[in-house]
Amino acid sequence: MDLSKQKVKELVELLHKWYPKWKGFSDLEFMEDEVSYKKATIEKAKELLSKKELKRLIDEKKFDEFIERLDTIGKDNNLLWRSVPMKGDLGILYQPELDRPSFCNAMFDLLYGERPSHTRLKNFVGDYAKRKPVPHEHYAI
Repeated sequence: MDLSKQKVKELVELLHKWYPKWKGFSDLEFMEDEVSYKKATIEKAKELLSKKELKRLIDEKKFDEFIERLDTIGKDNNLLWRSVPMKGDLGILYQPELDRPSFCNAMFDLLYGERPSHTRLKNFVGDYAKRKPVPHEHYAI
């Protein structure tokens, strides 16, 4: 998306209303407001979505809890579009036809598989998402 110089000027003016001394994205007040809560989500994710924890949930066939944890982290801040839950970035989690065991295994592989990350992503989107009954537009990635 291209922004006109006028729109950029308007955005900077809005930033100055919230942060009167704002000089750029490294402004300490801005960083505190815009980065700290995202870092808090990362810390929660390290606990809830750790390799050990997700593997345990799969081994114990606790697929609902696995998905609830993804949902919890996805809702923890404003990074994902969630205005229309069934079609939002977390929409895949709410689809009644979701095959929970295969989804959880595919998600585990996406997060922690041994192949390079770009290969795991390609596998998840191309091989998993497109052959499942849930339309792939329900995947945030």
